[in-house]
Amino acid sequence: MSERDFNNEYSLDILANGVVHIVFKEGSTMYGSDVDVLYAKYQEVNPGNKVKVLADTRGLRSVDLKTRKFVSDPLAEELVESLSIIVSNSISRVIGSFILGMNKPSFPVKLVETEEKGFEFLNVRAHESVD
Repeated sequence: MSERDFNNEYSLDILANGVVHIVFKEGSTMYGSDVDVLYAKYQEVNPGNKVKVLADTRGLRSVDLKTRKFVSDPLAEELVESLSIIVSNSISRVIGSFILGMNKPSFPVKLVETEEKGFEFLNVRAHESVD
């Protein structure tokens, strides 16, 4: 089953295979308060276990400091098994690599170009994500 949660900046799906799929809307900004909502959702999805996350950041235009530090947060370490981040272009890849370099994640993270590559990194088949 898929559960959908909307906010003004992103949509969040809990896919049939347990992957948390976040899609940021065009021109969106992510704030620390959004990170807190995501943490709560991760705990709700799989209590006591880590989740795999596929984040489509192609529409994302800005993030605040708390968001940039998300991957190195001890709570993220407790909640996230692995993270695939879909980027839109080489500039986004450079910025993402820089942020990840400054905030060393304790779990596997990969910047990818497509949803399929994201699922591959998370070690799930894309067609398993559809109800």
